[in-house]
Amino acid sequence: IQVNSMDAELQFSILPSTTGLQLFDQVMQTLSIREKWYFGLKLDDKDGKEVWLNLSKRTDSVVPPPPVAMLKLLVKLFPEDVEKDVIQDVTLKLFYLQVKDAILNDRVNCPYEVAVLLASYAFVVRYGDYDDNKDYKYIIFDEKWIPDKILSDYPSLSREQWKEITLTWYKQHKSMIREDAMLEYLKVAQDLEMYGVASFDVTNKNNNDLVLGVYCDGLKVYSKDYGKLDLKLGFPFSEIRRLSSHQKKFIIKTIDKHTPEFTFFSSDKRTAKTILKLCMDYHNLFMRRQKAESMDVNQLRLHAAAEKNAKLAERLIELVCE
Repeated sequence: IQVNSMDAELQFSILPSTTGLQLFDQVMQTLSIREKWYFGLKLDDKDGKEVWLNLSKRTDSVVPPPPVAMLKLLVKLFPEDVEKDVIQDVTLKLFYLQVKDAILNDRVNCPYEVAVLLASYAFVVRYGDYDDNKDYKYIIFDEKWIPDKILSDYPSLSREQWKEITLTWYKQHKSMIREDAMLEYLKVAQDLEMYGVASFDVTNKNNNDLVLGVYCDGLKVYSKDYGKLDLKLGFPFSEIRRLSSHQKKFIIKTIDKHTPEFTFFSSDKRTAKTILKLCMDYHNLFMRRQKAESMDVNQLRLHAAAEKNAKLAERLIELVCE
């Protein structure tokens, strides 16, 4: 079976009796990911719809047989604060690559000035520290750096001009190591409206087309106005008394008993269950943050800090020797 991450293609030999959890743990171990609570495996079901792998079931009951047996390792749950919550460099890199892909493919909208700043951090990740003695004419400025929609929205600016603007910002990040550039990229990106939001097409009782978004702090409801999403309602988890699903219905009850329940209708009952399960997973992540960190997590933080200090020291030596 093939499992693709944002930067690797992996092959695994599994038995028909292998569970989703056993396969997931094998992937985590292969990639040396300890913060596995953020991730999930996605696949196309028999109807061609993307779904998260059910870790409690045997893989032979949910994964299509070869040659189409391919899964994707993706970030499933996004933390409130990436700087505070993400520990490992390998986790940080997968977050960075997935968020960058979402922005460049217009799944997360951002203003042009933010897009340029993000591109400058991406330059650090790709090319390393800015070098005054290096000629950057070889950089081809395309949709790998700025969303194509933004490039088309500003036809008066050539790609070469976009590159020069980005290089100006790139110079400001001198002496920054790649991991810090990824972190800065994510710190900017996490303030964008659709960052980390899993969206689902739903309707309300009036049959209006809406988008229901699930994110780390709760749920958001958007209307579709001329192809653009307009935020209409927000339900922080702290204000929700109960969430449930029944058939195609997804139901929200707030802690205010005088407020009527909110009912949304998905395309099928599986989608309604997926929304509920994602909310439960985010609640579990929230509860995890409220507890004292385990000894394993503390050791992971110490190890990550030592690795970062070593990289900073190495970069300092390079600067002194230049």
